[in-house]
Amino acid sequence: MQMCSTGINTADYKLVLHQQEELAKHLAKNLKQWSDLATMMGQAELGERISEASTKATEAAESIHGAAHEIDHLHDDDHDHGVTVTKV
Repeated sequence: MQMCSTGINTADYKLVLHQQEELAKHLAKNLKQWSDLATMMGQAELGERISEASTKATEAAESIHGAAHEIDHLHDDDHDHGVTVTKV
């Protein structure tokens, strides 16, 4: 992500947030699988703790998604191209 004294490249910022959202989704899915495995092995408490982590990862993905949409409000209406630098 390019940063400078006048602001940030919001297109890059959105890309990074999208990547983090996808990572959180993948983590949630993976943790759910490990939770199910622990439960099948008779480790209910372990399965529950991992399931809680999966839920939190899902919540993180949703929060990141919301943050990415907020960046749309940062765009300067004077720019009509793919990259917008917004003062911070």
